[in-house]
Amino acid sequence: MWTITGDEKIKLLAINDLLAKQEIKIVERYQLLEKEVEELILQEKIHDYNLELTLQCFTSDKELNEKYKSEEGSPLFQTFMNFESLQDKKTLWNEYYLFRNSILESFLFCYTCYCILSHSPMLLNEILKIENVWINITVDFQWNIELIKSK
Repeated sequence: MWTITGDEKIKLLAINDLLAKQEIKIVERYQLLEKEVEELILQEKIHDYNLELTLQCFTSDKELNEKYKSEEGSPLFQTFMNFESLQDKKTLWNEYYLFRNSILESFLFCYTCYCILSHSPMLLNEILKIENVWINITVDFQWNIELIKSK
């Protein structure tokens, strides 16, 4: 369980708001990419594909980079994200065990903020030092080449 000050709450809620707004754009782009690659399959230009979402957090804070063995410019924290959870706006996330008996006990976070809060090894004061969050959509195009089978 974390204790949280009023200032930390304001900063965390502002971060959550920024991340939630970007999630809308990410979902739209992901869905467009999905349609494009599905069309490539129909046109038999590719055989299959994978779409992958990766969340990366960065900071220039030297102590944090040292603690988590990250060079400046490399992610302090990285994890995969689930697209179904990202696009599901009916579900908001609350890591009750983190904020039990605090001023954020009943607050619902966006999926990206939830991933940072619950999947990273960082403490709240460290999370608040994150300067950049990158969400990457990676497309893997796949081709299947069947070779001649010997009898």
